[in-house]
Amino acid sequence: MDNAPYHKVKDTDPVREMYFKGRTISTALKQQLLDYLTDLGVNLPTKKLKSELLQLAKSYYGQPPLKINAIAQSYGHEVLFTPPYWPEFQPIEEIWGLIKNFVANNRHDFSMREAMQLVILGHQCITPQVWNRTINNIQKYEDNFSWANVAPNFDTIEANDFEEPDKIIDIDDSSSESSDEEFEF
Repeated sequence: MDNAPYHKVKDTDPVREMYFKGRTISTALKQQLLDYLTDLGVNLPTKKLKSELLQLAKSYYGQPPLKINAIAQSYGHEVLFTPPYWPEFQPIEEIWGLIKNFVANNRHDFSMREAMQLVILGHQCITPQVWNRTINNIQKYEDNFSWANVAPNFDTIEANDFEEPDKIIDIDDSSSESSDEEFEF
């Protein structure tokens, strides 16, 4: 999965619902933090500042799981998130690129009606063979990609933190199983 916000919707968090009542841990009231830490069995000095309680509570508080992980696990699967700004790992990006190229190469009057018709026609030209070749090319890219340069937490790094390896994917590669005629819509 890419890192789109709708892929990272958090599941219900019983701790948050029980102790923080519609607040985040950062906006919790001092008494809510005290209740949470007391129920965890943390020994607290009598006089603690809210900022100290907050820091302590954050050290115990785990982030709620993502909904997508719960759904995938219920079917025996695991979700792996790709680095941000890395469309080479997303087959749909390659397919949309083919459709957009088809539209760009076949437009005549530049009307919205014509563009919509060309999108539909381009979509109909994407065969199972095109999908298979796209997925195989992305698999080759992934197999030849060095993960050693990528930090384990993709949410905290920017696109320019990555070194992009030489690209090995060529969606119009004639050495693949299907012929190039499939792309001549």
